[in-house]
Amino acid sequence: MSRAELEKIAGAEAVDTRPVRDLWPLAVMDDRAGKARAPVDVVRPSGREQLAAVMRWAAENHVAVTPMGGGTGVCGAIGPARGELVLDMAAFDRVFEIDETNLVVRCEAGVNGYELEQQLNARGLTLGHYPSSLPGTTVGGLIATRSSGQESSRYGSIENMVISLEVVLPDGTFAAPRPGPRSA
Repeated sequence: MSRAELEKIAGAEAVDTRPVRDLWPLAVMDDRAGKARAPVDVVRPSGREQLAAVMRWAAENHVAVTPMGGGTGVCGAIGPARGELVLDMAAFDRVFEIDETNLVVRCEAGVNGYELEQQLNARGLTLGHYPSSLPGTTVGGLIATRSSGQESSRYGSIENMVISLEVVLPDGTFAAPRPGPRSA
């Protein structure tokens, strides 16, 4: 993997090599046993065009990409192999709009779930989605994992709350797919 090429796309400060993992119990046990985690390449793009350029670069170079939100998953999703790229979405943390009339939020994937809940609570609203991991989650992570929370029996799972998405596809193009039903 060419760190120099990624630095040209996202800037030197947005590319690093570090060990990463989520809260997967096996990884926690490995840490406690003193087993070292292998470092992986991590890139933190700061805008849509940069994100698209990183995805195009990865596709052209046949590099697998693992997106990372808050890293609070417990299933080992952030366990990339050497040569894979972790896409840190933390810079996509803006809330564009809270529409109190239509009860709609427009935000980016890196918005912290708990902080969004606090912003909504200040207006007398709630996301209606409260998994136990909420303080460490991101909106993108909640959607990507089809998260269910403690209020899901009343408000539904996260995909029941999504009206629309704007995404960057693996080839670097933009799309706005419509949500589909949860499958069994």
